[in-house]
Amino acid sequence: MNFNVSLSGGDLALQDHVAYSYVYGMVCGMQSRFLGKKDFETFSSAHNLNELTALLAKTDYSTEVEKLSAEPSDLEIETSVGGHFLRVYEEVASSVPAEDREVLDDLILGETDLRNVKAVVRGIHHSLRPGEIRLMVLPGRKSADVVEKMVSSKTVEEAISYLGDEVEMGLEGALGDYKKSGSILPIEMALDRLLVERWLSNTSLLEYAKLKIDLLNILNVFRCRMAEIPFRRYMMPNGLNLDDRYLTAFEGMPPEEISSALAATPYSELSRKFPHSRVDLLKLEASMEKLLQNEVDIKSTVNPLSIWSVAGFLSLKQREVNKVRLLMLLKKHNFPAEKMKSVLT
Repeated sequence: MNFNVSLSGGDLALQDHVAYSYVYGMVCGMQSRFLGKKDFETFSSAHNLNELTALLAKTDYSTEVEKLSAEPSDLEIETSVGGHFLRVYEEVASSVPAEDREVLDDLILGETDLRNVKAVVRGIHHSLRPGEIRLMVLPGRKSADVVEKMVSSKTVEEAISYLGDEVEMGLEGALGDYKKSGSILPIEMALDRLLVERWLSNTSLLEYAKLKIDLLNILNVFRCRMAEIPFRRYMMPNGLNLDDRYLTAFEGMPPEEISSALAATPYSELSRKFPHSRVDLLKLEASMEKLLQNEVDIKSTVNPLSIWSVAGFLSLKQREVNKVRLLMLLKKHNFPAEKMKSVLT
């Protein structure tokens, strides 16, 4: 591959290109060792956790799984597999230019922490057992002990208290709305806002953050409609393609007309059907995640010697780690092998 290195930015730009050349080669090598479809088919057919662990010991996960006890707890499995992702993350992230490290942390680990908090909040709100909530939590910046305390919390308020004073203060109004309405939407939307505002403060993430704002606004319009909550106060400004005119128009439209209006925007593929249930909303969220991943893929293809190629690799690695984590937990609890495929796809 021919990389055209511009020296117009001076020595610092050259150093960044050299650094990313090294990182790009590193992630390409690591990506060639990703677990494939056949690997997961083999893992799924393992008779028990010990047999699965023996198979994983022959892969890049060997460093972590070989330290597991004979009968590991759920927390030990979580810590082990999470440790694998964080080890890979640190190996790659430590090689990016220093000024980009915080950007990468916010983009990958910040998003992961957000999803984890949402998973815990949703789980507690819907009275799921700690073991069920734990299945939805991914490896992130929060320590396993903190995550375990959150997962084991009796109330949403208790779980939020483990996030620290700064975050808890940022959610104070949303927690008040939650208590009044009984809906977790205010908390989830406040969490989204806290993360996206950090992204907006960084020029490297500005366009991506604006795309995220558009998608969150679309999602929240539908969610608020379903919950019969006025949505205008929860909309975020500074989107990429949907300005205030769209948001104002959505406010006075019937739900089906909102879908039709989206057909005339760059998000036409999200307009096919107005969501009528939680399952529909989850499908809509999944479609939005694909749009965001496609944006990362495009950016990394256009400029492989950049933070985006690293972010793309780490996102894919995170998905792989989550599959391994789920598989190990399901094997531990004797989940039927024939049902594994539906869970892991």
